[in-house]
Amino acid sequence: EKRFDELRQYRTDHGNCNVPRNWAENPQLATWVTTQSPALNRCDDTCNDAIWNNQFNDLRDFWERNGHFDVPTNWPQNSTLASWVNTQRTEYQSKQDGNTSNQPGIITQDQIDALNGLGFRW
Repeated sequence: EKRFDELRQYRTDHGNCNVPRNWAENPQLATWVTTQSPALNRCDDTCNDAIWNNQFNDLRDFWERNGHFDVPTNWPQNSTLASWVNTQRTEYQSKQDGNTSNQPGIITQDQIDALNGLGFRW
């Protein structure tokens, strides 16, 4: 609950939820935002987008260093990235199977396009 409040305050102060990964003012919040799932129900869409974008950026960094998208389960730089990648694949498959709802946690076409732009393997 404390981190959600801090994130909401960050949004009030900065107009977005894009907490820099190495934000010196509150490194705990920066770390927390990086490790959150995009399907957070207690945060609004703007926060969900920021969290998704942080994970996406980490995936892009991983791909640039390793040349693939097979993130190890407990990758030290982001211990939740493998789970996030799996969630993206699951949500994509759900959408392909006809789930077109706009409920929180369902991958958007913009997100699919961003991952496709990396050459993501579904």
